[in-house]
Amino acid sequence: PSMLIDSGSGRLSTIATGGTIFGSSSIIRVETISNGGLPSSFITPPILDEGKMYLSRISSFNGNSWSDSTISHNSISPSKCAPSPPRDVLVNVLSDTELGVSWRAPVFDGGASIAGYKIVWGDNDDMVPASQLFFLLDNLDPEESFLVSVTAFSSRGFSDPALAKPLLCPMELIESITL
Repeated sequence: PSMLIDSGSGRLSTIATGGTIFGSSSIIRVETISNGGLPSSFITPPILDEGKMYLSRISSFNGNSWSDSTISHNSISPSKCAPSPPRDVLVNVLSDTELGVSWRAPVFDGGASIAGYKIVWGDNDDMVPASQLFFLLDNLDPEESFLVSVTAFSSRGFSDPALAKPLLCPMELIESITL
């Protein structure tokens, strides 16, 4: 189990969640919230015990010395939950009847191994195993537009869907630029 700590611009808060962080180590992982700004959240290593109560303690370092610690106002206990959404979901036009969809595994598995992914386009959906990070949509009507999303799932439930972003420009745009 892990704990998300948010020092943001408001009051210090903690959010306990369960499981492991994909690609983590024993060092705290810092997330930059805005370029040029100070990080305002990070996730502890996944060594916290489920059901045990924790407080978070935050100190900052300015290159010369450490500040006094700030302690969260509430204790919290990690628990397992649904995974976070897949990352970097992209859709690529392969032909006038085919789209390729790709994604990266979620940052957080929620405390249970990712079982697979659900791909949704239009009124259709399909599921693939966790080892597969791509999907081919074929036999599509070239006159129809599709909104594509990918959802991760485990024994703890389904993540929020991640909407696919186009990888390439539409052919009409490329042709208009080159003319």
